[in-house]
Amino acid sequence: MDQKAKDYDPFVPVFNEDHTKKLRERSRVDQSSSQIASVIKNLVVAQSTKVLAVQAIFQKGKLEAAVRIFDTFKLIGYATGEAQQIRKLHLDHRSSRFSNIKPPTSSAYTFKDRIRIYDLRQVEEQAQEEEKEVEEVTLTTDDPIQYLFNQLLFTIRLV
Repeated sequence: MDQKAKDYDPFVPVFNEDHTKKLRERSRVDQSSSQIASVIKNLVVAQSTKVLAVQAIFQKGKLEAAVRIFDTFKLIGYATGEAQQIRKLHLDHRSSRFSNIKPPTSSAYTFKDRIRIYDLRQVEEQAQEEEKEVEEVTLTTDDPIQYLFNQLLFTIRLV
């Protein structure tokens, strides 16, 4: 078996004199045969036409992408122009999006805010009452396991 060295790279072949001599002989044989030469020429021409076709496809793709980008920029330009016109005309005075005048703000709580505050106070009071109950139970019992169990129940109720 023909073994390769550890640093062998198939993309960088090692050429020695015997190898170059064989290549020269093969090329002379290829040049002498007109059939093989014509086949090689046809292959080269076919490959070059394929390369040209691929280049044309890429150019067409680039052109289509450029046209799409240009159309997108046109749409963005139209939308920006319309937004500027609407802003200049102040068609929508109530909306703060289109006018620089902000609506007046109040520091008073709304009805919904007051309900939320009331609910939060009730929850806090319930939590404080349950905490007092747990403290009373832990003071009456000296058992640490019972104390931990009560703490666990208290945290479960809060969650």
